Amino acid sequence: LIHLVVQRSNGIIYVSDYIFNLSKKYFSANKKKSFVSPIGYNPKYFFKNPKCNTNKTILFVGRIDPKKGIYKYFSVLSTISNYLNENNYTAKIIGRIDDPLFFDTLNKYKVKYNVEYLGEKNRTELGDYFNSAILTIVPSFYEAFGLVAVESLACGTPVACYPVGGFSGYIRDNYNGIFLDQNDDYKSGEKIINYLQNEELMKKCSQNSPVSVEKYSIIYTHEKNLEF
Repeated sequence: LIHLVVQRSNGIIYVSDYIFNLSKKYFSANKKKSFVSPIGYNPKYFFKNPKCNTNKTILFVGRIDPKKGIYKYFSVLSTISNYLNENNYTAKIIGRIDDPLFFDTLNKYKVKYNVEYLGEKNRTELGDYFNSAILTIVPSFYEAFGLVAVESLACGTPVACYPVGGFSGYIRDNYNGIFLDQNDDYKSGEKIINYLQNEELMKKCSQNSPVSVEKYSIIYTHEKNLEF
């Protein structure tokens, strides 16, 4: 059915090159009838705000669901908990809860690993939280595009994620973020510590972050949509 829809459509909009390439591979998508238009971020809310002070916060933003990697977030942080505690880092979680078992896990981690759940936040608040964080971890196992990562980068906060899905379209390892190891939480933890201990790398990634996603601002994505 999907193959039939792809072949007979007059035009199809894809949210990332990654999704278009999948469609091309499995459903013979025609490039002439295809248009890649990422989900843009709103620069009114997500921008590098010089009024916000960066603190030692490692952030998770997203739906609280196993598919979004929330338990990977806990697992990776637990491998480096001694370092984080000794250096006064705080882990903060923002998002809608879709998994009723979340609080059971949170209660196990929140005191020992200094983890705090902040609930849901509006876009203005999210922009402030991104700006004040030193790193955003987006441990999704799959993302067609990954708007949370783009919003974090727009605020100058580098992203740690797995090299999967749409992330590869705009995140470069040690340029505006770091790639973690999906199969080894300890290696992921080591990568995070190495990043946090390298002030030059953190500064470089933070400076590169907003520039790397400028083209995903709705100012540009909406213009492209009108041209299609």
